[in-house]
Amino acid sequence: MEENPFVSTFPEPVGVNPVVSTVPKIAGYDELVLIGRGGIGKVYRARHAVLGRSVAIKILAHEPDDRLLARFAEEARAVARLQHPNICPLFETGTVDGRPYFAQELLEGGSLAEKFNRVPQVPLEAAALVETISNAIQYSHELGILHRDLKPSNIMLAADGTVKVTDFGLAKNFSTSADDPTREAGLTRTGEIVGTPGYMPPEQASGVVSGLGPATDVYSLGAILYDALTGRPPFQAPDALQTILMVLAMEPVSPRTLQPKVPRDLETICLKCLEKSPKRRYPTAHDLADDLRRFREGRPIIARPVGFIERTAKWAKRKKAAAALIGLSVVMVVAMIGFGVLQTVNAARQREANRQLAAAKSKLEEFNAELETANLNLLAAKTESDTSYSLAVEALRNIVERFTNQLFGIPLAEQVMQATMGDSAQLYQKLTELRPADRELAARYADVLIRKASMELGYSKFDAALKSQERAIAFLQTRLKRDPGNPELLLAQVNLDVAQTHVYHALGRLTELAAARKQFIDHNASFCERFPGHPECANLKFQRFEMEASTARDENDLVGQLESQKKATAAAREYFQQHPQNPSAFIRLHTSIYLLGFSHEIRREYAEADHNYTELETLLKQARVARPNDTNLKNEVAEATEARGNIAGKLHEPLEAGKLYRGTEPMRRELVLLFPTDPNQKIRLANNLAMQAHFDANTDPESAIKKLDEAIAISGKLAKEYPKNDIFTIQDGKWRGWRKELDEKK
Repeated sequence: MEENPFVSTFPEPVGVNPVVSTVPKIAGYDELVLIGRGGIGKVYRARHAVLGRSVAIKILAHEPDDRLLARFAEEARAVARLQHPNICPLFETGTVDGRPYFAQELLEGGSLAEKFNRVPQVPLEAAALVETISNAIQYSHELGILHRDLKPSNIMLAADGTVKVTDFGLAKNFSTSADDPTREAGLTRTGEIVGTPGYMPPEQASGVVSGLGPATDVYSLGAILYDALTGRPPFQAPDALQTILMVLAMEPVSPRTLQPKVPRDLETICLKCLEKSPKRRYPTAHDLADDLRRFREGRPIIARPVGFIERTAKWAKRKKAAAALIGLSVVMVVAMIGFGVLQTVNAARQREANRQLAAAKSKLEEFNAELETANLNLLAAKTESDTSYSLAVEALRNIVERFTNQLFGIPLAEQVMQATMGDSAQLYQKLTELRPADRELAARYADVLIRKASMELGYSKFDAALKSQERAIAFLQTRLKRDPGNPELLLAQVNLDVAQTHVYHALGRLTELAAARKQFIDHNASFCERFPGHPECANLKFQRFEMEASTARDENDLVGQLESQKKATAAAREYFQQHPQNPSAFIRLHTSIYLLGFSHEIRREYAEADHNYTELETLLKQARVARPNDTNLKNEVAEATEARGNIAGKLHEPLEAGKLYRGTEPMRRELVLLFPTDPNQKIRLANNLAMQAHFDANTDPESAIKKLDEAIAISGKLAKEYPKNDIFTIQDGKWRGWRKELDEKK
């Protein structure tokens, strides 16, 4: 994790005195063994010499100063006042080598973090667990003590499974701070962020000392519940600063988006805790515990916000334009907030924290102004319900188009994209049920399902992609029986064929792949014969040639592959010349040039292949001048350069090949950092390292082994995490074979 001067109190202690690196000797205790460390202290297991009781002893680990001593003493005072069966009790305090310590109950059942182990828990058990913790925190609040660092690793289990809240190292006595403001100010300075970013509320993440209250801990309780339900905290990023940016401005992805089996009422409870505004959360931990108990007992819960799906259904029944605007505004605001913050996160490594936050705020204001303009335009058109309805549907279509295109390629956007696409699909489904005769709406719904499947495939979520495709197939079959002449539905059928070929290819299901390709070619030809003037026919012409080239390659017809790819590239050039500002036309062109180079390469026509790859590299670099922050372009440039490296290797120029691959390694590493949840970025880095090892094996064997070992470590982990992705398994086996060959050469 990057060191960050704006975040001052995180688990790994700094400035530890070497004197206490050895086990201390404490009068009355023996058998001390280090078992953990917190924000400011080390924790030892020890035995009380007289009572024979095992205890946990926490000792200040940092070089003592007045502020740290005061915080340590504050924790001891707070814990000493708390006598509750679900709070770890304090036995005694003292000092050793000038450092304070206190002894507490030894909890040998591990922490909730260990219990969860990033695996979603049974919802009913998760609710009961957080209910118990909430009751303990309510007791703490009644004594005027905020915890301020509630998280799974600070909730321990006794040997018998009893839950115990621990580590009050950031505790704040909010009942007395108003009378003695200098006391708390001395412990936490304004602008200093204390706590754990993934579990802290926005008001705490902003570094403002005043204004913290019971709702602060309620948020963290909701974050623990979120973790229990989904296997991850509400917000997570590669470093603390990026996580804080997300906490401040993003909405969490709904638990049911990540885990569809989470009960809706429990999701409602969880998200109420995670409201950005403290006033919108449960006012007390007791209220949260009560609602969790109601959920467990099958009774109606108090928290009952109306979701945008329900709002949209009511609007459709009333046919009022204003209601439509409200429903759409909810979707737009969520998507816009996600986009605005992620754009800022994209630059987070290059700007200091205050400028990042200012940029995030500016982006949100820009999108809010745009939203307000859209709403005014729609309100101006409120002449009749059908007109308003059509405008609303068009606005929703633009949302899907805009944010799936703009979020793709933005760091950390995976969850935002999934939530946006999932919510859009639900809304379209509801609208098609309300207006079954709407032909355009039916086509939009099918298109959203296909886009959703493509997005899931891009993140190697094959099961989810197949399910989305199955929904699209079932829907299209039903609607085409009812409306066989609908051109937009027929076009959706063609696009679905393409999506199916991508999934079957990734899964290695060759029989189904061949059938899907044939079906695509048939549907493609049929559509353009039936609707020759349709604007998509130019695109379909290109896709047909690409599909024919892929089919020829799989049949080992290298001549047929090259001829079809030449036709595809010519069609792509023509389309790009007609639509030079169209991003899809640009993607189509550079993809086609790459595949043309590949077609020459597998025919061992290396000069022609190098010509295509060089043209591709030049085209992409020119595009990067206009869009220097486009991460997709960075990836494409790397692929073009690496393709040239492959050609150099086949021309027996290993030094040039290794040089080209080394030149793209920094880009590959940066892309992995920017896209921590994308397995494809990781396998591309591993491939880069393995190819460097391959080309450098004779000139620098020591470096080659080091590079190959790193590649194998990455591929091995991916093969375990994504067992259905054969590419990861095949590459891992291939590189392990190379490693064995290097060992044999020694």
